[in-house]
Amino acid sequence: RVLTPSLEGNFGGKMRARPKPQNQIREVIIGLCALAVLNVSFSPAETWVAPLWSISTEDEQAPMWGYIADLKWDAAGNLLVVDSKYSTITEISKSGEVLSFSEIAGEGPGEVSHPAGIVTFQGCQRLIRSLPAQLVSRCEGQQEHGAVLRLAPMDREEGDQAIPIMTGIQQAGGRLFASWRLFSFSQHATTYSISEISAEGRELVRYCSLGAGVGEEAKEDDIPPFAQNQLWAAGDHQVFCVPDRNAYRISVYNLDGPLSHEIQEDRTPALRSEREMRRAQFVPGTGVTSQSVSKYRPAILSIHVVGDMLLVSESQEDREEHALVFRRYARSGAPMDDLLLEFPEEVSEDRDRIYFVDENRVVVIYGAGDSLKYGFEESEGSESRPLRLVLYASE
Repeated sequence: RVLTPSLEGNFGGKMRARPKPQNQIREVIIGLCALAVLNVSFSPAETWVAPLWSISTEDEQAPMWGYIADLKWDAAGNLLVVDSKYSTITEISKSGEVLSFSEIAGEGPGEVSHPAGIVTFQGCQRLIRSLPAQLVSRCEGQQEHGAVLRLAPMDREEGDQAIPIMTGIQQAGGRLFASWRLFSFSQHATTYSISEISAEGRELVRYCSLGAGVGEEAKEDDIPPFAQNQLWAAGDHQVFCVPDRNAYRISVYNLDGPLSHEIQEDRTPALRSEREMRRAQFVPGTGVTSQSVSKYRPAILSIHVVGDMLLVSESQEDREEHALVFRRYARSGAPMDDLLLEFPEEVSEDRDRIYFVDENRVVVIYGAGDSLKYGFEESEGSESRPLRLVLYASE
């Protein structure tokens, strides 16, 4: 759906001489140029989604979840849900049936307490534990089942008692990627990085790396956005990370390491809503009236690699409660268009988390933001917050 601003003049109550055709054409051209300069975004393509299945912790037969740390798909298309509070893995079929529920807390083969992430890689499940930074293999019937590996940074100095902490793990194109941070005692500083790692946990290539100031505890304002798992993504050909979410900047790295390019758009000023866009008038010589232009700057909320596209969700000052807007970029970084997902109920990326299965299916974890506040470290022995996992598909 494309909106076109009104070309009506303000005639008031008096008759006016009809303008010459060339004057009308000139005014139209001036107005269109003004829209281009102001970077006005027309309404994005709307896609309505409907729930295929839903699982809630308030259901009697539902798995016990306290804090869902990660959610991935295996080779068969089943969903793997990792819970950090109760140290469990739930396997869910495409139709929403719970196939298995495994408690994995412990120190034995294939066990890990409070896992922070999971991925299926080379036929095995690889789980990570944040601290100490561990990579645990679950390969039923194979020799490497239960192997516990430590993250080995490339530039770790001899004798430096540096402490790596793993925060996320992904796989793409037959490669394994991890997000992690390193506190160096010798330099007394913290560094946040995104890297390719081997199946043995050795760092191979580093893509995004930023320091967070000097001192044992990094200040919150110094922590780079890509320290959050929703603000970095690995694809078959590139790695994406967000070094500055408020400046709408995404760094794109080739898999062999060097920075390829950066995606950065000035998404402001932009018209706030359809209502304001319809209200905008072409005024000869000035274009769109300044009263109809919003000066707020959108911030990046999350990035997702879906096929050969990068989907970027951004804060929307006037967005509908049931809608989320995603900016679509080609692999080259060229902007394509905007995608508007319309949900049957309210979705908030402050409280909820979103995972794309593909272009047509998306999983929403409702209450995930609340569970961050009541994670296993702060709520041992306390009552779990309600969580609900819903798979949506395009209608």
